[in-house]
Amino acid sequence: MKNFQQYLSSEGFAKSTIKEHLYNFKNFKTWCTQENLTNIEQLSYRELLGYVQAHKNISPQTMNLRLNTLTKYYEY
Repeated sequence: MKNFQQYLSSEGFAKSTIKEHLYNFKNFKTWCTQENLTNIEQLSYRELLGYVQAHKNISPQTMNLRLNTLTKYYEY
C-alpha cells in the first residue's frame, strides 16, 4: 500500500504542497498522541471537532488548510 506522501504525489500535487500536507498531518498526529487517540484512521466526528477546538487560536484560513490535509488523508 502506498504511504500518504506517495498518494499525494500520485494525485499530482506539487512538492511544496506535499510538504505542507505532511507538516499539517504531523501536527495532527502529535495532537492525537497528546489526547491518547491511538486509532487515527477511525476518529469520530466529535474527536475531530476536539482538534478544531484545541486550535481555535489560529486563523480560520490556517484551520481550513489543516482540515484540507485531513480530508486528503481520509481520502487516502
